[in-house]
Amino acid sequence: MTVIDPHKDDRISSRKAEKRIATEPANKKIRIVFNGQVIAESDQALIYHETGVGSLYYIPRSKVRDEFLTQTDHTTYCPYKGDAHYWTITVGDKVAENAMWAYPEIYDDYSPEIDGWVSFYTNKVNQYVFESEPFAEARQAAE
Repeated sequence: MTVIDPHKDDRISSRKAEKRIATEPANKKIRIVFNGQVIAESDQALIYHETGVGSLYYIPRSKVRDEFLTQTDHTTYCPYKGDAHYWTITVGDKVAENAMWAYPEIYDDYSPEIDGWVSFYTNKVNQYVFESEPFAEARQAAE
């Protein structure tokens, strides 16, 4: 496996032109629900747009209820953001493995806006609620 560090590899500068990363405020309250419990809630969410990944919602880590989380050993690597670390959500007898992730040592020159923020897989939580409207993908996954 080849790992490219954008801080040490000149090849990344040519790839950066192909990769578009942008963030914008979501301008709405987001609530993450799993097995009937609110896991996280924030009115400070960001929409993170990344070429090849699509749009993801990130919220401040401080807005997540720790009592439902267990950090796992699972990690993934992104040459633009660094190493992602994952948490499993447990509520009652229901478990969502590696459902939340964050980049604790994010590369500042690519995505500094999401440093200290987390995101959730919509297909692993029961609901992603925007104000009062469930996110369609999460609703379908829960059915």
